[in-house]
Amino acid sequence: MLYSVDRAGNINENINEVKEAEISFGVDKTLPVIVSVDLENDKQYPVEVMNASFSIKDNLELAGVSVYLNGEKIDPVSDGENITFTIPTSNMKQSIKVIALDAAGNKQVLEIKDFLVTTNLFYRWYNNTALFLGSLIGVGVLAAGITMFFIFFRRRKVARR
Repeated sequence: MLYSVDRAGNINENINEVKEAEISFGVDKTLPVIVSVDLENDKQYPVEVMNASFSIKDNLELAGVSVYLNGEKIDPVSDGENITFTIPTSNMKQSIKVIALDAAGNKQVLEIKDFLVTTNLFYRWYNNTALFLGSLIGVGVLAAGITMFFIFFRRRKVARR
């Protein structure tokens, strides 16, 4: 016998033994899946406005999606299993948090951090750690080489006298 009671106290019973029907149900413990289509951690995008897309799927039913850009909630455009939104240009690194919730209450969170959307060459150079440090080391080595050249050249002049 299977029965249920709703919030109002109504009881629904399945006591018809003549049908001999099997009742089955499942428990959804599967998290939704969030996939970023065109946005990655620690990447630079040399555009004025970035159109970001995410694919969000659930095995049964998706209840809702929340998107946060730099900690502020934004409203994405939904097209079936895909959501899109625009990321404006900024000279500082940005972050995205996408939260998907299915009908069973399972929650999945995807965070993409430290990406840069700007066409400003200085900020792109400054925020590229490897290039920035390599440039500083290169300038330091060049300055040391020039200094050594002049010291060596002066010593040769002094030695000739």
